[in-house]
Amino acid sequence: MPSALPPSTSALDDSSPTQRAPSNARLVLAAFACLAGAASFACFSSPPVALLLPAGLLVASAGLIFRGELASHVFARAVLWSNLLLGFLIGLSGHGEEQLVGAAIALCTGAALHLVGAAGLRAQSDTFAPVAYRSALVLTIVMALADTQSLALFGALQLDRNPADAAPLLACAALMATALVGLYRLRLWGLLLNLGANLLIAALALTRVLDVPTPLVYALCSTAVIQLLLPTPLVVAMIRGGAHEPSTALQRARAVVAPALITVMMALVVYAASFDVQLIPMH
Repeated sequence: MPSALPPSTSALDDSSPTQRAPSNARLVLAAFACLAGAASFACFSSPPVALLLPAGLLVASAGLIFRGELASHVFARAVLWSNLLLGFLIGLSGHGEEQLVGAAIALCTGAALHLVGAAGLRAQSDTFAPVAYRSALVLTIVMALADTQSLALFGALQLDRNPADAAPLLACAALMATALVGLYRLRLWGLLLNLGANLLIAALALTRVLDVPTPLVYALCSTAVIQLLLPTPLVVAMIRGGAHEPSTALQRARAVVAPALITVMMALVVYAASFDVQLIPMH
């Protein structure tokens, strides 16, 4: 089995070249949504210092979405997805002020994701240029980055309470970050390490070695399963010795699922906040 995933050929690039990039006005609105999401963290009563991490990353993402590099856009998407999930979990598991702030974070980040669409995700990169399954690999990287931020955030939150509980979270974040370096550079070890890291994180979350709220346990396990499934066609193609372009139906399905999921998450937090309903028990 080769030590690196092969370089790109446009004929086998499964990204969708016909999708139009958003206008500058949409990107400006998305940047404002990122900044509004960052400002929402200040609305918590006595917010912990660790919340500067997601807030600061949202501020950075407001600028990154205007850059032409693929890495900038992948990083910005991961920050937005991670904070959408964070706001979603807070909005559905909290009450009162906490629930309203969570809803605000989810609405701002969800709106930003809708506005940017797929802008920049098809940018050429000397480092990341897969032969096929580009969309699946990009999505895997985005989800892995989002998980890394979530693990780092909850690890930082635990540092003030119990450093012993913070260690496994921060170690898992470091492991996932290492896998991401290899995955973005299209190294086989990066792909294998990412698969192994997801299995490990899911196991540690389910056995409560990772001290995180119950909703985040489900979220980490769900994203782990998705990240295990996404590269499966690529692994099969590598074993068989050839890469094949994914079906058009699969590409279209992926293009519909993400916006629909964002919309559902936004709608649920609005419902929960409007009626002060706790849809997800914290424990």
